[in-house]
Amino acid sequence: MPIAKYKDRMAERYILSTLPTLFISGKRDWQGGTFLSDDGRGYVCTPTGVRWTQNGYLFDGTDDIITCPTLLSAVTQFTVFSWFRRSAMTGDKGIWGINSTPNRLWCFSSPPSNIYCNISNGVLSTARFLYTLLANSWYCLAWTFDGTQPTDATKVKAYIGTSYATLSQQTLIFEDAAQPTSTADNTGQNFLLGRQPAIAGTFLPGNIGVFLLYPSP
Repeated sequence: MPIAKYKDRMAERYILSTLPTLFISGKRDWQGGTFLSDDGRGYVCTPTGVRWTQNGYLFDGTDDIITCPTLLSAVTQFTVFSWFRRSAMTGDKGIWGINSTPNRLWCFSSPPSNIYCNISNGVLSTARFLYTLLANSWYCLAWTFDGTQPTDATKVKAYIGTSYATLSQQTLIFEDAAQPTSTADNTGQNFLLGRQPAIAGTFLPGNIGVFLLYPSP
């Protein structure tokens, strides 16, 4: 890497180190089959089959994923923000996630009009909202969690829109157990982009453009 570019990247990471816990965008520091996240921590992430295009990361819907280190382990607060699109609208498809039952922590869309987020710790907890996604359309989606709050509705919130200007809070439907006070201990589990962990047939067909994870709601 040229020295000038290296210094620019180090300065950028210093600035970003006080912002997101994980930031994946269009700027890449390739290291063979891996790349470093664009936040101040420079996590090593591993794409499998995924290709970078002018429309962000392209997932084929068959077996493409991006594998990141353990994240969101035993935390009481977070915000997950992503730009994504689906090229096909058949079946449940994961956007991001870590772990499996009973500690699943993941987000997926279920056509024609359900978007889910499971934040579980020992027992299954589910939040979802109704929003019709259109094939090949881009959406900005955010989930926030604050386990210190007293009710499900104040612990978990969701926002979606086709642009920053149209991003709006959604009315959530809560199912299964009450929302936990913290996420599960996910030590040793990989954080994945592009599928629901351990669930067959949930690979995302489409793109993820930008992905941000913050340590607060």
